[in-house]
Amino acid sequence: IRVRVATPRALYDLKKDTVRALDLQDAEAIRQRFLLEDR
Repeated sequence: IRVRVATPRALYDLKKDTVRALDLQDAEAIRQRFLLEDR
């Protein structure tokens, strides 16, 4: 079985610059939950 894993940073980077409101909300939740700083 092959499993792909994304880090919280990778998910945040993918979602933070999208147009969809839900993705922006997800990005903010990930940033807060994992104490990430915006680059």
